[in-house]
Amino acid sequence: MNAKARLWTRDFVAVTLANFFLMINYFMLIVVMADYAMTTFDTSPALAGAASGMFIVGALVARLFAGAFMTTWGHRAITLVGIVCDLLFSLTYFVAQTMPLLLMVRFLHGCAYGAASTALGTIVSRMVPQERRGEGLGYYMLSNALSAAVGPFIGVSLLRTGSFELHFSLCVLFSCLSLVAAMSASVVWKGGPSHAGVIFIRPLWRNFLEPCALPISWLAFLIYIGYSSILAFLTPYAKELALAETASFFFVVYSGAMLVTRPGAGRIFDRRGPDFVMYPAILALALGIGLLALCNGSLLMLLAGALIGAGIGVLQSCGLTIAVQATPPEHVGLANSTYYIFMDVAVGFGPAALGLLQPLTGYRGMYAGMALLCLACLLVYARIRPRR
Repeated sequence: MNAKARLWTRDFVAVTLANFFLMINYFMLIVVMADYAMTTFDTSPALAGAASGMFIVGALVARLFAGAFMTTWGHRAITLVGIVCDLLFSLTYFVAQTMPLLLMVRFLHGCAYGAASTALGTIVSRMVPQERRGEGLGYYMLSNALSAAVGPFIGVSLLRTGSFELHFSLCVLFSCLSLVAAMSASVVWKGGPSHAGVIFIRPLWRNFLEPCALPISWLAFLIYIGYSSILAFLTPYAKELALAETASFFFVVYSGAMLVTRPGAGRIFDRRGPDFVMYPAILALALGIGLLALCNGSLLMLLAGALIGAGIGVLQSCGLTIAVQATPPEHVGLANSTYYIFMDVAVGFGPAALGLLQPLTGYRGMYAGMALLCLACLLVYARIRPRR
């Protein structure tokens, strides 16, 4: 392997670690926020879902501007400000003692997270060798997989202690670790403004969205509507089934499946093309959510976690790779933000919409509907699939 194709550099590891700790903070909060709102403020499932999803709404707003600002100002300011603000807003949960204040904190925290995660993702997209982009982004996304195990496991485990203060304290710690890791990556601080002024001479909407990334981003939107039902409502559903302890291990199995499938899927993507990984991944996700609808014991819940982890892990990293490969190099930042914007819309508004649906269908009916939605994504992908 020549130097140009080298993947595991010091900067790559540092940026991946920064994302890992940032995502632990995200997952620790999102899996318990609906339960926290219902327990602390005695609110409805719909409003509790809004408390969970408001974070993603904030991330969406930040991503709308992050791609354009990175094009103009470079990565330094976006990365530093994003992670520092993530740390500061993690501290504000201790003083958010009313539901309106909690919603505001969730929104602002989401803005910080959205800016930081978009900047980190763009850095990695430009850092990895082009001929190993699927593999490189797959390894980077393993930081999401590991955080999706560690964060929910810690969060759901702490629910049994009833100590939300301890929960928030650990979130602050992980934000600090993210900041330390980001500052140790020299690539974060390289360069100043790039392509300055470019964003002001294009049509306004092109400042926020990259057209080449739109088809795969629409698919990500539909997939993450289904996925949002797991992030927001698996914990109360597991309590209803008397499987609260199993729910904490659900995310361990889920992340283990990601760890197993993502590296191999990235190599297959690079060598044989996206169809060989996208179709099986969509099917695995649909089957996993369908098993949740039928769940009557620990075994089915853990099997569902394995299928969902294998599916969503491949879809997230390979979908992002499709978006990046379809885009001119100078617009990679916008491609990253476009892809994540559509994901954020789904995860941000999905829980509130599903919170309105759940009283009508119950949790089983809700998950059955989301499984059908994911099956329909097979047809959507067949229509928008990229040519090799």
